[in-house]
Amino acid sequence: MSKKLIQTKLSFSSSQPEPVNDEVTKPFLKRKLSDSAVEEDMSEPGKSRLILSYADAVDGSSAQSNKYVKFHENIESSSGSIQENAGASSNLQRSTSWTLIDSLPDEAFPHDSSDYTDDTHNYNRIEKDKPNTSHDSDPCWKGVPLSELKKAPECFKSRYKKLSPGPGHIVFFDVLNKGWENEDLKPFRRQQNDTWNNDYVYMPNHERNQMLENGEMYYSWDKICVALSKNIPGTLELQRTILSYNPHYRRKWSFEGLHLYFEQNKESSKMKDEFFVTILPKMQDLALRLPELCPMAIPILKQRRNMKITFSQEQIACLLANAFFCTFPKRNFKPKNSPLPDINFSNLYSESQCSRKFEKFKCIINYFKRVTTTMPTGAVTYARQYEIPDNTFWNTTDKKFTNLHVSTSGTIEDDGRGMLQADFANKYVGGGVLGHGLVQEEIRFLICPEMILSRLFTEVLTDNEVLIMTGCERFSNYEGYSESFKFSGDHQDTTESDVWKRKCTEVVAMDALVVRGDKRLSSIRRK
Repeated sequence: MSKKLIQTKLSFSSSQPEPVNDEVTKPFLKRKLSDSAVEEDMSEPGKSRLILSYADAVDGSSAQSNKYVKFHENIESSSGSIQENAGASSNLQRSTSWTLIDSLPDEAFPHDSSDYTDDTHNYNRIEKDKPNTSHDSDPCWKGVPLSELKKAPECFKSRYKKLSPGPGHIVFFDVLNKGWENEDLKPFRRQQNDTWNNDYVYMPNHERNQMLENGEMYYSWDKICVALSKNIPGTLELQRTILSYNPHYRRKWSFEGLHLYFEQNKESSKMKDEFFVTILPKMQDLALRLPELCPMAIPILKQRRNMKITFSQEQIACLLANAFFCTFPKRNFKPKNSPLPDINFSNLYSESQCSRKFEKFKCIINYFKRVTTTMPTGAVTYARQYEIPDNTFWNTTDKKFTNLHVSTSGTIEDDGRGMLQADFANKYVGGGVLGHGLVQEEIRFLICPEMILSRLFTEVLTDNEVLIMTGCERFSNYEGYSESFKFSGDHQDTTESDVWKRKCTEVVAMDALVVRGDKRLSSIRRK
């Protein structure tokens, strides 16, 4: 008999027969949990050892004594995704740690009690090999086939109402005219009071955005317009341009990563010509259209407030172009306890973690190449949702998940199409997307750069808040993860659009839970 560490899935069930001696079972199960291992009988192919016992062996609660724990082997697991009928999906990376899924229905692990034989010493059960009856191509999944889960837009048609601005929803394009859905989205204008305060984004073109140079005060937007109206033939000129209206950072910012990207790239000559001759001039023009495309102040999505804002994709491209040129005031330095993440791209241009940043540059440049060639005509909504904590819900609810699909392969953005997709976020949305981070959240923001804009106006998330981004288009393909991440070409997003002209893609960003010191969850390793 040989042993190996394998991924394990847990589910609670009340239908299993009662063990003979609970006092024997508890310490055995606790030992199994602490060892993070399950024995597999390698001498009999197709058979593996399962353990059945009280759930209170995990949490010590006598109230759970009518429930049982079922361990099920997931052989040779490389990655996984959890996709639930209500729309939630997540992605689990390669790991030898255990995967814990609470309160799944028995249908998620379709084996009845006749599949087990007694062993009164430690209550092991031998599971008989079952043929795979999956209709999906992935042989390692449980629950219902993906094809049976409800997906957008069909399951959401009834919830769409007329798109209209209100106190809780700011729309930045004109939807007051009948038939706007069939026309180009035009910026909405309205008279506003003073917006140069912490309740709004500090905009580059605001009249109070001024800078002191040589003892004189200048209107910063004038300096930005002069700088971005000039020809920028290379990286050194781009560096000088950005620093011309950010003089305080001339000795603080490094642009070595940007320089090295164009110098060391194998196709540097061709890429440099395309970028500086074709793409960058259009980006300059796009950034300078800020007063035209974004005439209204942008509110900050504050903590503990339900609020949503909707932009056209053209407005988003304009704002991201300004972030590329580092024009947003008061956002060049993020204090330790700042409520907002950084948005200007200055940190992306530094020398640290160059190999990672080279791939990030490819994704960002591909996005700007696309939008400056053919501007997309859709819309994107960013909605912050706050829920008053209810610490009793999970302890008292008798509700069960409906249809569930648990798989060891696939990706959220591909296999979760049409469902609510999880972003296991940093409390500052986007995490290290503009720095050295390059895991699940950062990758998603890079292939869907419209998500990066959320950093402009989203305060740090608390434990009871999420940010839902609806309509973000995917522009890039990729392969690998973290150090192995590589941009692998342009992506044409064929996802349907809803009646608000948004892609039927919903991504929910939630601050990922940090698990430390909890014995019940000690076998879960955070990646």
